[in-house]
Amino acid sequence: MKYVLRFCKGGLLRFLSNQETATAIERMLRRARLSMKFSEGFHPHPKISYSSAVATSVASAAVYALVETEEKEQQLLSRLKKQGVQTLQLLDAWMVEDSNSISDFIDGYEFHLFLPKTNYHANLPDGGLMVRKRTKKGERLLSVSEAFQNVSIAALNKYYVVKYMQHFDCLVPYQEWLRIMILADGPEECGVYAFIKDGVLGNTTTSFILNRLGGKENVRSQ
Repeated sequence: MKYVLRFCKGGLLRFLSNQETATAIERMLRRARLSMKFSEGFHPHPKISYSSAVATSVASAAVYALVETEEKEQQLLSRLKKQGVQTLQLLDAWMVEDSNSISDFIDGYEFHLFLPKTNYHANLPDGGLMVRKRTKKGERLLSVSEAFQNVSIAALNKYYVVKYMQHFDCLVPYQEWLRIMILADGPEECGVYAFIKDGVLGNTTTSFILNRLGGKENVRSQ
């Protein structure tokens, strides 16, 4: 069987590296006694795949993992929620087809940035401005319109809330957006909070796609 699990990570645990987050999730699954499938060879490991890594310090409600198990799990949600660690918690779970991979449900993220009005402006930038994406082969330049899609800016008390989507092939650090919007005398990243609300596939959120699978096989009905 295959399950897609959605976790949230916040508080101080948002500073965990992606490997540390994966280790914490694996320990949670072991404590819940899931009948996980393991790889073959001298060093078998659980068959778990994760959505794309994000920078440390970014809180996320879109840490998605696809887990393979030997059998159908009973009361999966309640078992896993009991094993949550501080601000690393299970949000939801879905049973999917054996042929599915994690990339069938997610190819990007929906970001929310909270920027203090004292340090940042609220003007949409020119889509032709260039931002930097770091790769193993060096830096790659992308236009703002390529890297940041479906951008909106709203005022909320003392903050501007910037919402945008980024697909994995154009994933750049949120600091590139800060560099564009910061005021001349504003301290960089002071008071900024970055949050991933959900994954996306195309322009549709991952949770919406998985919820549409529904039916009796959806573990939320167990």
